[in-house]
Amino acid sequence: MAKASDIKTGNILRFNGELVTVTEILHRTPGKGGAFYLGKFRNIKSGKIVEARLATDEQVEICRVETNDYQYLYEEGDYFVVMDNVTFDQFNIPKALFGPAAKFLKEGMDVIVSLESEEPIMAQAPNFVDLE
Repeated sequence: MAKASDIKTGNILRFNGELVTVTEILHRTPGKGGAFYLGKFRNIKSGKIVEARLATDEQVEICRVETNDYQYLYEEGDYFVVMDNVTFDQFNIPKALFGPAAKFLKEGMDVIVSLESEEPIMAQAPNFVDLE
């Protein structure tokens, strides 16, 4: 657990039981009362933006997220099978994590996947694709 003062833009937190990305964090010191932080958080699953007010000593959970390159192998139902380029382990990533870019994936492409506790939470297709 970390204090609210340790939060930085881009961190991934567990906030109210959901994984959120910090899009903005501002320190405020009003003329009356104690200092606090105003944060804007984007829910990773739903995409909704939530604003919250945090006390400077409030405890938050900053999640450890591992982001790596993987090779897209093939489609299997509602999942894409990807392979770790280092260990050659294969695992399934839900198609929904790729969003509209999922229809442009071709076998052998490198994709970026973010994992939290070995659970895929975000996936990104390449910015440019050669379609023939």
